[in-house]
Amino acid sequence: MDVRQLDAEQWADNSSRAFCVFRLLIIFTALSYFGTWIYALSVQDITSWKTLNFHIIMLGIVVALLGFYCFYEWRFVHSSFIFKNLGVEPPSEHN
Repeated sequence: MDVRQLDAEQWADNSSRAFCVFRLLIIFTALSYFGTWIYALSVQDITSWKTLNFHIIMLGIVVALLGFYCFYEWRFVHSSFIFKNLGVEPPSEHN
């Protein structure tokens, strides 16, 4: 096997691991967010400012994580497209 091919596979493995971590983080944060809504509805504490501020902050965190993930995935797909079509080597972590 060629060393360049091994570097490309290692780069793809690290990127897929990062995507998996991002997905798990987003899923956990979204479940926490909806869990707090269910709790607030069950104790009927949905009208207090403290609860509303917390939900606004949590929603902001979820949206920020989704935006960062989409940007990261777009950048990965864009760079992979460039690497394949132009014959450019993907960045190596060993250098």
